[in-house]
Amino acid sequence: MRKILVDWKDDGTFFLKYEFLKLGKTLKIFDIPNYDINDRIKKYRIIFLYCKYMKLAFDALMNSKNGELIICWNFTTSIALGYLCKIFRKQRKILALNIIANKRGKMLDMFRRIVFSPIMRMDNYFITVNSEQYIEDYANRFKISKTKLFVLNDPVQSKEIIDYKFTQSYIFAGGEAKRDWETLFNAAYLVPEIKFICIARRKYFNFKRAIPSNIELLFDTDNKTFYKYMEASSIVVIPLKTELPSGLIILLRASLMNKPVIATKTPAISNYITNGKSGLLYERNNAIELANAIKKLYSDEILQRKYSSNLLNHILNNHSQTQYASSIMKIIEEIEYKVN
Repeated sequence: MRKILVDWKDDGTFFLKYEFLKLGKTLKIFDIPNYDINDRIKKYRIIFLYCKYMKLAFDALMNSKNGELIICWNFTTSIALGYLCKIFRKQRKILALNIIANKRGKMLDMFRRIVFSPIMRMDNYFITVNSEQYIEDYANRFKISKTKLFVLNDPVQSKEIIDYKFTQSYIFAGGEAKRDWETLFNAAYLVPEIKFICIARRKYFNFKRAIPSNIELLFDTDNKTFYKYMEASSIVVIPLKTELPSGLIILLRASLMNKPVIATKTPAISNYITNGKSGLLYERNNAIELANAIKKLYSDEILQRKYSSNLLNHILNNHSQTQYASSIMKIIEEIEYKVN
């Protein structure tokens, strides 16, 4: 039996459990029973979230055997699990899925190297990344072997597909960390005739920033409200201020809604969108290029249909839940071979 740590309260619908069953494998889920979204939203509650991660890792450690492999959906829990293995002198193989450690200044990067690297260098610790281009970056930053990193693209996490509907309602942008609101707002100034609805995390937002009159700004909505606004939009924009993987949950959900997508060009985003074929990509910090992309796509129904259809087909054919589970099993087999 495989074990996985997830950073939410499991309601029995987690797709990976059922995809593993199709492969003849069972998956035991360790979740956070007292999960509270406010732990993510409120800055002062971050300590509560980390305590829950630690308890989650402890429960998995105490309910597993030496040599077992434990999958961590959340990278932070994998680090907690690694330290607990050291403290209690337990041997576990750890697979951390899709590390996201954005660069946040010299001091924080140094702190992360001090905290993360001892665990990441453990012989039985392995990591997945969303694109081949991230392997060298993480290997250099954390001084680890490239052989510890595997490429694993994010899958769609829903199977509900919504038919395309042409509308000229508004541009939608939303998400948590590393959203480039500055560039998006500068682009909005250049297209004053087009409305935007943006949903941001209050704890990450810079309130000193001027907000254009054609932008309606909301904060910390629940998922139902968030996706309701996305579904009613004309175009989904994913503005990013980092080269590291971000915005993929939004991209994948937008594809199932048959929404045309405009996004910052990054290695991870480029795994899903081919510029001019399944969406539009713009260079980071380039508000003029973003504004031009919005103007080009906003009133062109034929182009919207083309991009949304091509994006949906690409993702269903290449990033399905079944393919994701199969890729994880192949990675696990390679880890078992390396360690044993």
